[in-house]
Amino acid sequence: MASTPVRGRNNRLNRAAFQLGTLVGAGVLDAAVATDRLMDAAIACGLVRDKGRDRAMATIESGLTAGAAKPREIPEPPPQQKSGQRRAKARSKGDEDDPDGEPAGRPFAASGGDWLGACLLDDRGNPLPNLANAMTALRLAPEMSEVFAYDEMLCATVLTRGVPDPGGGIAAPIPIRPATDNDVSRVQEWLQVCGLPRMSKDTAHQAVDQRAHERSFHPVRDYLDGLRWDARERLGTWLSTYLGAEATPYTAGIGTMFLVAMVARIYEPGCKADYMMVLEGEQGARKSTACAILGGPWFSDNLPDVTTGKDVAQHLAGKWLIEIAEMSAMSKAEDAALKAFISRPVERYRPSYGRKEIIQPRQCVFIGTTNKATYLRDETGGRRYWPVKVGCVDTDALARDRDQLFAEAVAHYREKTRWWPDDEFERQHIQPEQEARFEADAWEEAITGFLIGRSRVSVTEVARDCLGFDLPKIGTAEQRRIGAALKRLGWVSVRDWKGRAFVPKGHVA
Repeated sequence: MASTPVRGRNNRLNRAAFQLGTLVGAGVLDAAVATDRLMDAAIACGLVRDKGRDRAMATIESGLTAGAAKPREIPEPPPQQKSGQRRAKARSKGDEDDPDGEPAGRPFAASGGDWLGACLLDDRGNPLPNLANAMTALRLAPEMSEVFAYDEMLCATVLTRGVPDPGGGIAAPIPIRPATDNDVSRVQEWLQVCGLPRMSKDTAHQAVDQRAHERSFHPVRDYLDGLRWDARERLGTWLSTYLGAEATPYTAGIGTMFLVAMVARIYEPGCKADYMMVLEGEQGARKSTACAILGGPWFSDNLPDVTTGKDVAQHLAGKWLIEIAEMSAMSKAEDAALKAFISRPVERYRPSYGRKEIIQPRQCVFIGTTNKATYLRDETGGRRYWPVKVGCVDTDALARDRDQLFAEAVAHYREKTRWWPDDEFERQHIQPEQEARFEADAWEEAITGFLIGRSRVSVTEVARDCLGFDLPKIGTAEQRRIGAALKRLGWVSVRDWKGRAFVPKGHVA
């Protein structure tokens, strides 16, 4: 229910109540137990908070009543021989196991719920060791029904309770953690002891994963849905208030867009969010601490090499904000790879032991940090970066007001506020900030003087007449470097009857 959109949760609760009602009507599930479980789910997903307990109870009672009127058909198992009779019969034939497939000396052990009565049987009246019966156990046995869930942020099956020992009753809640192979082995043992002695590990794995997906939840979405904004505006000033940045239309605009983009990536995984804020400040300015506060439990500052493919793709699961530190130390090739990486909306990879390709729309955004004033290397890819010079970073105030910042960002998102800049804002506010961070090329000063009084130049002319190159020594790298310098100086490439050249931007016909 937590994964259902807010407006659809009441209907989802009613459908769940109807399904359990069919089991109540069949006599295999107690109505009070069903009511308690459904109310717990309504509270956990926020329905009681939003609609009230009376409304939720009315929905539950309506669904249970309707379901009970259409009881599920549960096949009655034929009378079974007593275990002693089966063992005697097996011994008389010289077999170690009973002929009906049950290990000798190990009678079926009922768990806390009568789920065995709802199982599919073989022609001898014994529960089949198949997926359907494993699912019946994990759904109906009270000690198993709430052990596993699926974390839609982490994209993994997790434990919310301990796996019980056979006959040990309901285990206590535990801190949520990813499920392991050992957990599934314990489930397999529980199923074998409690009534499905031939249960295989593969089937146990399937059942655990399927049951987990039936109880999907999204911790960040639940966090955002639970916030209530106090109507005090902070988004437009958070960079200056908490990070000590200069209060300008630029910082107001990108500050708002960045936090709304974080929210959008949760409600719309894979949506457009291909810009990266870069925090600039001295070593020890607490830039990384501020990032960790914003990201909370879903923050990471140890992104693997972005060219490693599967490793970096798997690292993104469960992350909301990822810091890319020391941007100024990147080589030009690393910078180009990073720009391509942050603009990718979806991760596709095949896990090491998986059968199918994994397709995961991104739910994270990226933030850079650096202690240098100039670090952008080219004017084309640099447009993805939003530089911010920080000052005195107030991490205590940021931690105090974090929830309100995201509550306001949720309100902006729901009001359809854009989280990417329009052309005018980019031209007027973002580009000047980016240009101030470009690493100056040592050739630019000489080229600037050479261009005075000229309306048209070629790369060859600049190389030969300005920089003193011999023509045979002008390679591709030098040509590209000269072209990039001309573009930064406001010249554009054209082709006319004389060939390819550069002219001032305002002189293009």
